[in-house]
Amino acid sequence: AARTALDYPLATRVCERACDARHEAKETAAPARRDSASSSDAPSAADDTDINDRRLCGSGVCLCRAAAINARSNTQQQNDVSAEASRSNIPSVELSAARVTQESVLRVSKRFDSVVYKARLELNQSAIQRAFAFAEHLHENCTYFPFARAFKVTISKPSGPLEYLELLIISRPEYMRCTRHREGGDTFVVRAASEDTLLQGPILRELGHGRYGGYFLPVEPAVYTLDIYWANARYGGWFDLHAAEAHGLDVYSKRPQLWCPINNGTLTVQQVRQAVPALRLNFTVPPSPAATAAESSRDVHNREEVLNSSATEPRACGSGTFSGRWIGREWVPLNCFLLNFDLALLQQCVRMRPLRLHLYGDSVMRGIFFDLADLLTQTKQDRAWAKRHAGAGRGKTLTHSRGDVQVTWSWWTLNETSNRVMRDPRIPLPPDLPEWNLGDPNATILFGSAAHNMRYGSIETYMDDLRSFARRYRKLMPVRARAYWLVGAANHILDDELDCVRERPVHLMSFHRSLLFSAVGAQMMRPLVPMLDMWKMTADQAANCANMHYDELYIRDGLVSRQVANLFLNLACNCRLLPASHIRNVL
Repeated sequence: AARTALDYPLATRVCERACDARHEAKETAAPARRDSASSSDAPSAADDTDINDRRLCGSGVCLCRAAAINARSNTQQQNDVSAEASRSNIPSVELSAARVTQESVLRVSKRFDSVVYKARLELNQSAIQRAFAFAEHLHENCTYFPFARAFKVTISKPSGPLEYLELLIISRPEYMRCTRHREGGDTFVVRAASEDTLLQGPILRELGHGRYGGYFLPVEPAVYTLDIYWANARYGGWFDLHAAEAHGLDVYSKRPQLWCPINNGTLTVQQVRQAVPALRLNFTVPPSPAATAAESSRDVHNREEVLNSSATEPRACGSGTFSGRWIGREWVPLNCFLLNFDLALLQQCVRMRPLRLHLYGDSVMRGIFFDLADLLTQTKQDRAWAKRHAGAGRGKTLTHSRGDVQVTWSWWTLNETSNRVMRDPRIPLPPDLPEWNLGDPNATILFGSAAHNMRYGSIETYMDDLRSFARRYRKLMPVRARAYWLVGAANHILDDELDCVRERPVHLMSFHRSLLFSAVGAQMMRPLVPMLDMWKMTADQAANCANMHYDELYIRDGLVSRQVANLFLNLACNCRLLPASHIRNVL
């Protein structure tokens, strides 16, 4: 409960409620004991037990067993509580199945989500321009500048948690003169993490005059390490090889390369292959005065007064777009909680009616299907077999069922379905919209294919495909199934030092190109269907995601992919398990 300054008062309130409920249950079950105690001049042992329970709750230790007070040390008590939480469906981080969401968190997180929206809107509006801007700056040669000589970095100093940290990367005058006062075009990857918290990284916006800015929102007071990677210059990070070749540019020429390596020396081989940051610095987020006061208070009533001043009832997540952060091994949204689904909780979800989960997409979606199938069957799926027998051009559908729960995945991509007439007739067609079970009220559908579109098409083609799909989908509305668009995940190739080779997709699958496809998909599908935002969950998880190949998103025991699958189950089942008033939807 005392893991973070924010979670400490939230968990304390939770524990007090649990102990009050226990006390009421004891009184209901034993009226004779209560009457006996009231007729006595001295407090009974039972009364002492209740008093001790409340004191334990007031100190943030969620333990309602008086017998344990004298039998074990405080350290043992806390370990037991943590073990009990980890065995339940309540997330071990923040005890958040019963957390109290502060109004200040809601206000700040709403603003934070709006900043992400604005950054994506700008990317969507300038997507085609960014894809070709590299050609206009091809002969610029300023990459001999080291990062410290080219840029100045400033970050605002917070006075406590839940305050925006503004990051500014400003081109120095000497570098601006070399670039002939280029307005933007430098691309950076920024990550901030404490010992156990990984913040959601900003989508840096081009502010003009060689200035780039973004925001972090730390919730936990801690010492954070900020890493900045200078991924590319002169718009190279956005460069679209597919579009360039379609417009007659000889990007794959074997003559001395003008176009590749795209980074043109911005990153050294060591930086590319070992992900060495160009700059590393630390910043500290101190505890807020209110949290410090609550921490130092030993009076249960004073602590309750602090909590009541800025607390509302807890709500589960009803949307897949909330911003958040990684705490340990869990994705934790800022303003709602996620249930941790196991087989027992999934079976509760289908007590009243069946649940059919249909996934349509590329290998990213197949990875999410594997995680759902693992949970449903309680057996690790043979991913290698599935990759050989179900995928592009094979037309296979993978299915698992257990009781009233069914999980399916079908290979489907926008660029293939948009050109159905031009396909090789020998290749099986992916399922088209009328085959999606959109009329099934017990179906929850997740679809998207940003990775495949990025690998085999241009951003301009992707936008055309999205518009075409939206027109066809609207003709089928209203639909009875619940459908969600999967916002594209992040690739973790900063940029490479290799020549352009058709057989190597690395230039096509860089971090910033995946950001462009993700942002365009999110903005264009936003008016059509709700979304599950995979970008927010993957952009900072380079350590637990494969660099490029999406079939391997579940590397290192599948941490990231499993959390995405768990979020999808929350979207499918929370409305069945909880009253509408206990669910927080889009702000």
